[in-house]
Amino acid sequence: MFNPCLRLILAFVWLVAATTYAAEVRYYPVPTGSHPHDVAPAANGQVWCTAQATGELGRLDPSTGKAEYIPLGKGSSPHGVIVDPDGAAWVTDSGQNAIVRVDPQRWAVKLHPLPAGAPNANLNTAAFDKQGLQCKAHSCYRNKISILFL
Repeated sequence: MFNPCLRLILAFVWLVAATTYAAEVRYYPVPTGSHPHDVAPAANGQVWCTAQATGELGRLDPSTGKAEYIPLGKGSSPHGVIVDPDGAAWVTDSGQNAIVRVDPQRWAVKLHPLPAGAPNANLNTAAFDKQGLQCKAHSCYRNKISILFL
């Protein structure tokens, strides 16, 4: 019925799907009203998460269940979070119309405001390019795609 090549592909897809679902899911509590949005795993096993409603960034240690949160600034509404090779979290923050970097060792917040000509950019998800930290975020805004290079 199926050609041999298609059978091989379907067998491979089934094998991958069967092994993928063997993962364990664990749940961790978050502060009431924080409205977590995005998460990003760090190389050290910790997980960063945005707390959109409270304007904070959280860092969870799954081995202990301990989580700590840092305020990102007045009016913050963090959306996406990614982790750079140094373990720092980079957050898209529509509330501050900025990209925010949080240093994992010093727990320091550095704000990178968008240019004045990009009001209400509705920042969503960030990405790194192949050179590392060049392209920090993108956004779709009024039928345009914007890319911020820091």
